[in-house]
Amino acid sequence: MRRYHSTPSVLRIVALLGLTVILLSTGCSRNLTEPTDLELIRIFGDHRDAFRKLQQMATEDVQNGWYFNWPNFSGSAPGQSRRQDYMNLVSGIPQCFSVFTDYDGHIRFCFAEGSYQIWPPYPRWVKGIEFWPHACPWVMLTNLDNAGTLAANVYARQIEPQWFLFYQRDDD
Repeated sequence: MRRYHSTPSVLRIVALLGLTVILLSTGCSRNLTEPTDLELIRIFGDHRDAFRKLQQMATEDVQNGWYFNWPNFSGSAPGQSRRQDYMNLVSGIPQCFSVFTDYDGHIRFCFAEGSYQIWPPYPRWVKGIEFWPHACPWVMLTNLDNAGTLAANVYARQIEPQWFLFYQRDDD
């Protein structure tokens, strides 16, 4: 006697395939919701001293040839005590999941990143706070809450001298 799959089994398979298609088409994100400008400005204001201290420490360490990148310390990092100071300061800033410094003293604090699809598996957008020791090179806007609808580029909003919100969107 030949046995056929029941309707509930077929429906489960169709539902699973449908869910897979939705997940692959909608993408993923480190933080499920993109923080608003006001949320990031509040975080910056509430933790201004930590941001400034991290910027000062990173600037000092760049002078010695070491670039602060958190959570992964690489290269000839400073001593354990200095690394612990960095970790304590960054861990006190809510929602901040990575920090990068550049050779010119530019420092980037990332608060949300995501993709519009699962593949390729790298972020297509990122939003956060930056310090620029010189003029910020990005496209300046007065609000970044809808920057995801703009063309691929890096956009910024000044929040105080040398400190900016940023939104970077890469090509789709």
